[in-house]
Amino acid sequence: MSESQFGRSGPDSPRLFDPRITIAVLLTLSVEVGGALLWIGSAAQRIAAVETTLAVQAPVAERLARLEAEMAAARAALNRIESRLDRDGGQP
Repeated sequence: MSESQFGRSGPDSPRLFDPRITIAVLLTLSVEVGGALLWIGSAAQRIAAVETTLAVQAPVAERLARLEAEMAAARAALNRIESRLDRDGGQP
């Protein structure tokens, strides 16, 4: 049998890794992967909720923008009326 840099090889040679440690590492990795998958799922759920909220609010935002434009036009008209009244001295 030949020697390798990690130890002897062959049926009678000692194992390179302790099976208990290998199982513990695999278990730890599986728990970490499971936690990551749960985190990704909850993040996707939060993103979906935000997208739904934005879809509902889009028409409201458009309506608000129209109302702001109408208020600006009404304010301009009121300013014209006031300046005309000031200029004419209140005479019709």
